Amino acid sequence: MDIPASIFKAYDIRGLAPGEITEEVAWRVGQALVVETGARAILVGRDMRETSPKLEQAVVAGIKSQGADAVRIGLTTTPMFYFAVAAYELHDAGAMVTASHNPSQYNGFKLVRDDSTPIGGGSGMEEVRDRALSGRLLEKPSGQEVQTDVVDAYVAKVKEIAPPKSVGNLKIAIDSGNGMAGHTLPKLLRAYPQLQTERLYFELDGTFPNHEANPIKLE
Repeated sequence: MDIPASIFKAYDIRGLAPGEITEEVAWRVGQALVVETGARAILVGRDMRETSPKLEQAVVAGIKSQGADAVRIGLTTTPMFYFAVAAYELHDAGAMVTASHNPSQYNGFKLVRDDSTPIGGGSGMEEVRDRALSGRLLEKPSGQEVQTDVVDAYVAKVKEIAPPKSVGNLKIAIDSGNGMAGHTLPKLLRAYPQLQTERLYFELDGTFPNHEANPIKLE
């Protein structure tokens, strides 16, 4: 299958899904990430978009096909994904299935090294692109797969950075835009009982029924 080279951007891999971003693309990206990083274990997370579960599974399959292990953390925000990659020595790289603030018909991948340094233009994206465009690699003995949860550790880290006693009795309106913040914020906010919060659109919905997920659009 032909993969459009245009999906490989300066900071991530992104395109229409299904269409440009397919399970075959995900498989090849998983393989290419192992080759580029030499990783023995790769952490994988995803957002709540409708195409994300199948793309996540395909990335995992591509990783395992090159003999590397896949550590799956399931639904996660991108900041929590970065934390999980950098905070543990269980893995050597990471792949996040997400299209960030793009509309619902898009999806893609954020790739990072073991310290959460992004793989982008001039730092490995061209090599990942060329490897993925060239076709599937020969499969090696399959790597292992494990599922784990990092939410509690993430909350503990945030509390360490911003101790609850240092936060005032604030009243805050929070618009999660039906995105992944609605998954992690409820547990995080329980650590700050003094906060009064008005919560908007915390229900996870990859179709973004209330408004587009792009926070920089004035409307």
